[in-house]
Amino acid sequence: MKILTYPSPILTQVAQNVKLPLSSSDLDLVKNMWQTVQGIGVGLAAPQVGASLQLFIVRLSQDKDLAKKLKESDFIVINPKITFYSQNKVSMIEGCLSFPSEYWDIVRPEIIQLEYDTIKNLKEVITKDAK
Repeated sequence: MKILTYPSPILTQVAQNVKLPLSSSDLDLVKNMWQTVQGIGVGLAAPQVGASLQLFIVRLSQDKDLAKKLKESDFIVINPKITFYSQNKVSMIEGCLSFPSEYWDIVRPEIIQLEYDTIKNLKEVITKDAK
């Protein structure tokens, strides 16, 4: 799959909710996203590969605590909604595959809580600190 780069218009559009259960084409999309991000990044959002869907994947190999809590090392988030964020902020240097070779100091809430659907069609809630 080709990773779209800015200023591709799909990257600035509001993505659509994903209908559950996932269709076979959505499952193929997820599989292809894993193959695309392998060895080049930590995560990838569906709009980055041309699908205007509220879906992203994250490899948790660098976050052993979260991987253990979720009982998986590959994390698929569908229809995410931030339900809480702390007023305390943290700053981290981050990159994005849609902005190749660019890195920025990003300020984010120190703690967020995210509600999302899983690939198994379940609702989950996770609280994560930015560290």
